[in-house]
Amino acid sequence: MKLLKNTSLAIASVAMVFAAAQTATAQGIIDLNTYDSGVAVYQGSISTSAGTNTFFELLGGATAGSLSPVVSANTHTAINNLTDADPNGQPAPGGYGLDAGYGPTVGVAVDGTGFFQLLIWTGAPTFGANDTYQWESTVWSQAVGNDPTSGSPPPPPAPASLNIPLGSALIGSIVVQADQDALVMSPVPEPTTMALGALGGLGLLLFRRKQV
Repeated sequence: MKLLKNTSLAIASVAMVFAAAQTATAQGIIDLNTYDSGVAVYQGSISTSAGTNTFFELLGGATAGSLSPVVSANTHTAINNLTDADPNGQPAPGGYGLDAGYGPTVGVAVDGTGFFQLLIWTGAPTFGANDTYQWESTVWSQAVGNDPTSGSPPPPPAPASLNIPLGSALIGSIVVQADQDALVMSPVPEPTTMALGALGGLGLLLFRRKQV
């Protein structure tokens, strides 16, 4: 009888340690959609909705200097296309929005606070100089939700809604409206245009020096 009691205590102790280890390593999760918050994405102006050739990537981390891609638990990739409707058939406000389920935030515990930055672009498969349009948010902080893989039995997923800052953007603009908020991507200047602009500026500088 004593042996059985000791064995039960040992099993319970192991279970507690295992559960604690799961909790310690669990990562907080964040929503990867804008359907719930009523945010739409536009291209160039609020009169032109973004299309399916538009990509987005959310970066997240424990500090503003340790951001890394948030990989969707639904699509298993960090870079996803915008969609014009969610899986339930709910149309995106304005035409297209983010909808890639949810993903874990590396280095941020369940129900903790993480730092995030959102990138949206068209043209190239990655965010960079070859894009045709771009939108880039400022870095913001917000709470994250629980991890559906932690616990026994695991709880239902409860990701934190994406709380995109609507004050200003590093690239592109934001239009706040009564029925929806709009993220408007800006066109990316072609390399030749940028080079001509740089040469024109250099010529103007040399001209002014000669006059002096």
